[in-house]
Amino acid sequence: MTPEELVHDVCPRIGALGPAYYFAPATLERAGELGLDPFRFYLLGRGGVLGDVDASVAHSALGYFNPTMLADLWTSACEVLDPKVAAAEYLECAAAHGRRHLPDVDGLDALCAAAEAVAAAADPMALTLYAAAATFPRATDVPGRTMQLLSLLREYRGSAHLLALRACGVDTKTAHHIRRPNDVALFGWAPGERGG
Repeated sequence: MTPEELVHDVCPRIGALGPAYYFAPATLERAGELGLDPFRFYLLGRGGVLGDVDASVAHSALGYFNPTMLADLWTSACEVLDPKVAAAEYLECAAAHGRRHLPDVDGLDALCAAAEAVAAAADPMALTLYAAAATFPRATDVPGRTMQLLSLLREYRGSAHLLALRACGVDTKTAHHIRRPNDVALFGWAPGERGG
């Protein structure tokens, strides 16, 4: 298998597995316990790795979202929970998801080691969300750590994708509309509204 073939095989799997815990029942339950609705926990959990930043900074790292919608959600979520606390809680939700769903996966130790090696070798330059997420401590158990690493590698992919879009001059709303047109409204965009 060539490196290109490996990327084409692995990237969709990471894209699907990395966010598996985002809206899982246990994550939604934890959101409620923390006083957040599921979407605010999602945004603050992912973006909270940046710390207590202005919503415009969170938008620059998360991309895709209508900046006005993101600002409203980010600001109101920050009033409830410190962003770094939310990020740590979200990463623990990832670990808990891994403990529930991954313990019996054949080759999990090797997958965890490979994901760790990729994360260690990845250059975080200009990949803000990934760089911030990579600084957080990870679980010590293999199932929990593997799930966190899969999520981290998805952030790497997503951060690189945002950078590539900008390099090509494509705004994130347009990119999102091309890839997932049925989700544009979910990300806060009205028909015909220009992205940023």
